[in-house]
Amino acid sequence: MGTTGDTGSAAMNAVRGSNSIDIIGLYPKGRISTIQEWHMRSITDSNVHLFEVEGTSDELDVPIKECFPSEGLACVNAINWARIMIQVFLKEQKENDLFIY
Repeated sequence: MGTTGDTGSAAMNAVRGSNSIDIIGLYPKGRISTIQEWHMRSITDSNVHLFEVEGTSDELDVPIKECFPSEGLACVNAINWARIMIQVFLKEQKENDLFIY
């Protein structure tokens, strides 16, 4: 997941603690607010991985896009309504403990 800080913590919260989903987050160094970084860094579950990277958000999208279409990986774009539906679905599954392990 590449984030400029606005939706990163929401995506991370949606899957935190899952035994079947790991999330890797990248954010551009010095280009998000302190509170946005704090929100993401405060999530310390073992399936959540966060990395600060050099460059702009557009530049950090390049290595992410190179990972696809690998089997077993999924990509969600922040400007895509599907992202919102997936986050709602994952959050609902987590709250209702509906993950299939």
